[in-house]
Amino acid sequence: MEYKSFFGNREITIVKGKDQYVWDTHGNKYIDMHTGNGAAFLGHKNEYVIKEILQQIENIQTLSTSFNTPIREKMLEKLEGIRPKEMDYVSLLNSGSEAVDLALKISRKITSRKKFIAFKNSFHGRTFGALSVTWNPRYRKPFMPLIDNVEFLEFNNIEELKRIDNETAAVIIEPVQGEGGVYPASIDFLNGVYERCLQTNSLLIIDEIQCGFGRTGLTWTHEKSKAVADILLAGKGIGGGYPLSIVFYTEEIAKEIDDGDHGSTYGGNPLAMASIVGAIEAFEKDNVLEKVNNNSKAFHSELNNLISEFNIIRDIRILGLMIAIELKINASQIISELQKEFILALKSGLNIIRFLPPYKIQEFDIKETKEKILEILEKINLSLK
Repeated sequence: MEYKSFFGNREITIVKGKDQYVWDTHGNKYIDMHTGNGAAFLGHKNEYVIKEILQQIENIQTLSTSFNTPIREKMLEKLEGIRPKEMDYVSLLNSGSEAVDLALKISRKITSRKKFIAFKNSFHGRTFGALSVTWNPRYRKPFMPLIDNVEFLEFNNIEELKRIDNETAAVIIEPVQGEGGVYPASIDFLNGVYERCLQTNSLLIIDEIQCGFGRTGLTWTHEKSKAVADILLAGKGIGGGYPLSIVFYTEEIAKEIDDGDHGSTYGGNPLAMASIVGAIEAFEKDNVLEKVNNNSKAFHSELNNLISEFNIIRDIRILGLMIAIELKINASQIISELQKEFILALKSGLNIIRFLPPYKIQEFDIKETKEKILEILEKINLSLK
């Protein structure tokens, strides 16, 4: 029997990981800036996360959320320290896509409206609901029809926001479009989306599954603006690598959700809650935000001058530890060459190299990455002459 991957085959076998590194079957050590599409933001085998999981597994690892358990109370206490102040309730699911689907369901129920607003180049997942508000037509076309009545507006275009109207159930937005190429929403744009939602009584869903929990150097990226979410989605890093997502919502939203409106066999299982406890322990005790901001400065210092040195680079965008190198050529060849040099990266679209390193990455890792990029780009420049 063969395994069918939805993401292609990178043709190396990874056997272990620690912090910012992974090793293959031949003992080769890689700087991991792929991190499972950003899920290992806290690094591999983060000591705080592992401690909580091992402790919980000695007690109970499978339990319906119908039952109370001490790890839930411990998790809720930990979440108090990082939640946006408006968010009084939380539910756990298994993946970002499921969190998006729940947010869309809640929005239709509460508003009795059908229309959703999303943005061009957005990515919210691949289940039917999440895919319906994901921009890339290549992802959506084979599975049409999806949820209807979804409008995609130009990202960072304030004039477009007038299309949010009294028929809109909800607007869903990423403060930073990750899959879309590491494009941040401007503060004015986030403020405009929030204000227009208030004017039309539309709900605001903020998707921080990739950019939240410290990835950009802020606990929650949208808090650089005055925007207040009705529903906030988190995942990836906040699980310390464990498969989970979190849906935060306000008390007003929670009052409208009834038993049976949604469900998940594994969402909110004790190991997931233990992972969140460990992740927040790491976040608080290991100065994650400070390390993200320092490493972000190092990436700026090492990478920014590449634009002037190589005409095949169109742009470099660095926001915390979300890094995009936009090329004038397909990015696949360079990503493949980086892997041969023991650096793992991922792609956005056709022509963007994306780095999503753990906060534990060191300045010498960043310097090594820059040197390998230089070598590869010099070879490619020669081949293009």
